[in-house]
Amino acid sequence: MTVCPVCGECHALTLDIRKDVPIAQNLVFLDRAAALHCAVGQLEVLRCTCCGFVWNNAFEPSLMRYDATYDNDQNFSEVFRTHVNNVADTIQASGRDNPSLSILEVGCGQGDFLSLLLQRFGNRVTTAIGFDPAVTVSSKT
Repeated sequence: MTVCPVCGECHALTLDIRKDVPIAQNLVFLDRAAALHCAVGQLEVLRCTCCGFVWNNAFEPSLMRYDATYDNDQNFSEVFRTHVNNVADTIQASGRDNPSLSILEVGCGQGDFLSLLLQRFGNRVTTAIGFDPAVTVSSKT
């Protein structure tokens, strides 16, 4: 019986199962041979029919590595930067009437988006926290 890690219910629907998939999509390899020997893990993608959360039930944290070969930066892409600015515009418009704001970013990478929001909102931000398995960014004013 599989228990949802978010709501604790036992109603999970299997969406996909795959064996021997690369452990991460953001690893940079020096050559083809190194890429072909990338560590692999399993995918067992489940969806909780109660709360809708989706997760990899076969995830093995011990396989993950965040070192010099890990790079998930997308800021070189003009399309990505436009998307990020559009999202920031939406957040800025929705927070227009709030005199003080707390920001939490899950999966913040190097904190670039969090920094953008801090620039836009300035001293209205009372707390800004970002976390990511690779990097942790925290600022409190």
